Amino acid sequence: MSVPAAGPEFIRGLPRLLPILFAVLGAAACRPLEAPVENALWMVERESRSLIALDRADGSCRVPGYLDRSLGPLALSEEGLLLGMDPVEHTLFEINPVNAVLDPLGRTLEATNPLSLCFSPSGRLYLLDDGQWILRLDPLSGRVLTRWQISPPGPAAGITFSPAVFEAPNGAVLDEGNLLAFLDFPGHTMLVYLELEDEQALSHNIVQSQPLRAVCGSRETGLLYALRREEARIYELSPADGILRPLLDPDCALTDISDMATR
Repeated sequence: MSVPAAGPEFIRGLPRLLPILFAVLGAAACRPLEAPVENALWMVERESRSLIALDRADGSCRVPGYLDRSLGPLALSEEGLLLGMDPVEHTLFEINPVNAVLDPLGRTLEATNPLSLCFSPSGRLYLLDDGQWILRLDPLSGRVLTRWQISPPGPAAGITFSPAVFEAPNGAVLDEGNLLAFLDFPGHTMLVYLELEDEQALSHNIVQSQPLRAVCGSRETGLLYALRREEARIYELSPADGILRPLLDPDCALTDISDMATR
């Protein structure tokens, strides 16, 4: 059987197809997932829409499957509930960690630019919207329950909860479960503590660090994990001094990661 030669339309389309093909091949290097990884860092690769479970212990990667849409912020509860939000339609989804099937829960109509999701130790769900607002959401419907404006205003890029008690460089002692945010500035990131009062989230500087684009905390390890702005490599972030320490060289090709979540 003869195979027809590639036409000019196909050749012209190759530059658009190659990045997607490489992303899929990189994710395919990860092993399939047969059961949830207990100590995983969960991520979504934007180009291929692959859901990635990276084992914090050994750097091994598994891909439960490919999402039917791209997701932005992710959150993982203490009970293992994995959620993600569509950054365009602002629909909140429950993500099946075994097969990557999405179950829509509802839309957060008040959101304008959802950037980061996180669960508190008590199971409350928080969303950072447009870098200026903290929204507490109903995790079953995405409905906004309470909102606070960050003050003084700052270009917040992400939120997480303190995974352990630590002392900041200025002598302030942060408790486990305090809400943290990282503010995005040219050339550096500022880790801050957010104090939720009335309608404001009062911002208190903790420590300056290298430029980051995603941070999440693990109460299981008492550590913060971070992605630097210019590379897809996992770092341990010390909230006490702002120092990044390389944690893993994962055995999968991490490229354009949207967010991270762990517990």
